[in-house]
Amino acid sequence: MDVRSLRYLARGLKYRFFGRGFSESGEDLIASYLLGHSQGKFVDVGSGHPIVGSNTYYFSKKGWSGVAIDANPRFELSWKLLRPRDTFLSVSIGEGSDLVEFYEYENDLRSTSSKEVKDLYDSKNLGFSKRIVEQKTLTDVFRKFNLIDENIFLTIDVEGSELQVLKSLNFEQYTPALIAVESWTIPWTGATKVHQFLTEKNYGLIAYSGLTSFYLRSSEYQNFQKSRPKIEG
Repeated sequence: MDVRSLRYLARGLKYRFFGRGFSESGEDLIASYLLGHSQGKFVDVGSGHPIVGSNTYYFSKKGWSGVAIDANPRFELSWKLLRPRDTFLSVSIGEGSDLVEFYEYENDLRSTSSKEVKDLYDSKNLGFSKRIVEQKTLTDVFRKFNLIDENIFLTIDVEGSELQVLKSLNFEQYTPALIAVESWTIPWTGATKVHQFLTEKNYGLIAYSGLTSFYLRSSEYQNFQKSRPKIEG
């Protein structure tokens, strides 16, 4: 246990009892609206802190449980103590099971396994430390925890490696109801590779928080669109 691990725990205790939503830009409240009031499970890739800025703590408070994944092992203590019902995995997610480089910055929100993002930060003279971490595929995780529930919320925030994470899931076997993906460009202005990929997998772009794009599975997308009032004009 190190000082930063204890600092993360203290931050969680401070923020645990404040506010209705906990995400950085309202992602949890948007996701809750899109998924309705039914119970389900979540997979939180690039989970970070278990409470502060979390896209899934709101669901945990509603009785959901799931798997949190982050290559930074310093979050593990906070997850175990603050959210013991959930499982925390300190691994990277990507195509293929291997060992990969993970670049850890003082600002946890910048930490990444993306070489392109790391090069961008290098141009800004941001210092980092490098560690070698284990990489798993999303299919590995879904299979291990038997995540075949119809109401699965998948949220991905991995600083530039979102497409690689998505490509690591076998969509013929596993189809999360809602996928929230950190967006580096505004999704309405042009088709990104992530957007093209999810569209091909029968997901529809339904919302954007300013930081995150939301994609509903085809059946849920169609039902949601039908439920909206038709306004003339």
